[in-house]
Amino acid sequence: MTAYNEKLYEFITEEENFLPFIELKEQYEIVRKKLLTDFWKEVEVELKKYKKSKWEVWLDDDVMKEYSKLGFYHKDYYREKDESRSFGIIFEHLTDSVLYGLWFNRTANLQNLNFNSVCNDIKHLHVTWKAGTSAWWFAARNETGDNFDNSSDLVKILPKNREAVVKEYASLLISALEELFNTGMKYAKKL
Repeated sequence: MTAYNEKLYEFITEEENFLPFIELKEQYEIVRKKLLTDFWKEVEVELKKYKKSKWEVWLDDDVMKEYSKLGFYHKDYYREKDESRSFGIIFEHLTDSVLYGLWFNRTANLQNLNFNSVCNDIKHLHVTWKAGTSAWWFAARNETGDNFDNSSDLVKILPKNREAVVKEYASLLISALEELFNTGMKYAKKL
């Protein structure tokens, strides 16, 4: 145990500190969930200010799900019967290492879509994007650099710090939509 950890242990195990420490530990996930939910709802509001014909903004009801998503989905590629979206320009993994880019719903009707061909086109057309593989749902993706499993990244989205980060995230996805729109539409027509 390091000297710091030893001092921390001594502090926490003092009788007057132990119960408040346990209470804070038990409330952490509740606070984290509210922090992330509020942040992504604000990003959603910011994205809705951007008007692009036939695109809608969608945020999953539960941002704490492993593959939770927020993004732009094209209205012509939405199936109401099972509420599935065939492709979009999205953020995914909203609670940990956040990815964003051109996404295809691989459970949708993809028989007509050669996913490897999409990924190869992405490599040539959009060199700043990492191309996916047949194992990915992203044809093109980037990382935001934030991992909301880390407290140091959660600090960025505390209410007092949040406004600039909300705008930054919205700007990332709007830029991705503008850059990947034509490629996405080219392949979406095969769905």
